[in-house]
Amino acid sequence: AVLRLEKEMRRDPSQAEGWRLLADAYKAQGRPADAATAYARAVELQPRDPDVLAQAAEARALASPERRFDAQAMDLLRRALQMDPGHQ
Repeated sequence: AVLRLEKEMRRDPSQAEGWRLLADAYKAQGRPADAATAYARAVELQPRDPDVLAQAAEARALASPERRFDAQAMDLLRRALQMDPGHQ
């Protein structure tokens, strides 16, 4: 399924939901760097979706060797909270 989704994203990279699904699949497979990259693509396509922003921030933290939120991840979280102050 992941291979099909990767192929679909190469064919039509404008599908934000496809990037989210691919990121979730990578996360489930223990591929945090790939998940962070896929979430970053989703953010490019849906920069005003607080859920995407929060997921991208989390993925960046999981992909970092220290497992910490870097400056970019913190910016993503701030943006998510600006759009939805009650976001988890």
